[in-house]
Amino acid sequence: EVGYPSHEDELLIVNLDEATQKSIDVEPPAVTTKEEVLHARRAVSQMYMSDVLKNYAVSLANASRYPEKYDSDLTKWIAHGVSPRASLALIRCSKALAWLRGDEFVSPTHIQCVAPQIFRHRLIPTFESEADGISRNTIIKKILEVVAIP
Repeated sequence: EVGYPSHEDELLIVNLDEATQKSIDVEPPAVTTKEEVLHARRAVSQMYMSDVLKNYAVSLANASRYPEKYDSDLTKWIAHGVSPRASLALIRCSKALAWLRGDEFVSPTHIQCVAPQIFRHRLIPTFESEADGISRNTIIKKILEVVAIP
């Protein structure tokens, strides 16, 4: 998580962005080709992920939707759980992480590494949890603790 910049720092950011935008060439040089991107995408989609781990990813999402089945604290902390798009993102991103690391298959560790980034903006905490200073990170950490790792 990144905090907000000071007023002065934000003005520096705005001015730097404005200067950068003015100097951008109309046709930027290609960093990678379309074929390389499509090849990487295909390779990521073919990463092996067991059905057991797909079930684990869906269970993590379900713990946010039905917290009463998992933990009394989660029940107090979560107003709205993540959507099915979070399950899709967990699977896709964990495959991408495994591929980027050069691993042969997806492990629970890959899922746990990407879960906070995927859940953080999708999870809606209760007013009470926010008032008590319970962060989304704390909620996500609790979800990862209470859902059994296959």
